[in-house]
Amino acid sequence: MRRPYPITFIGPITEQKVGRNTIHVFHVLQNASGIIKLEYPDKSSAKTARDQLLKSNHTYKVPSDKLLQAIYEALTAISGEAP
Repeated sequence: MRRPYPITFIGPITEQKVGRNTIHVFHVLQNASGIIKLEYPDKSSAKTARDQLLKSNHTYKVPSDKLLQAIYEALTAISGEAP
């Protein structure tokens, strides 16, 4: 049975080097659409966007990308799809 609303999990903000530039990213996992990566040019922009997403009643903060991946794999296994 599908929920009438998507459950969303949001990972931590991390830094990634792209050439000489540093970007700040976090991953969003929705039970309906999988994992997406959001990139921002600075940490304050990433934090603002992440905080805005976390205001929803059906959104949960996840402390590590490793745990976010485990949640994804569990949701995939439950739905019967291959990861």
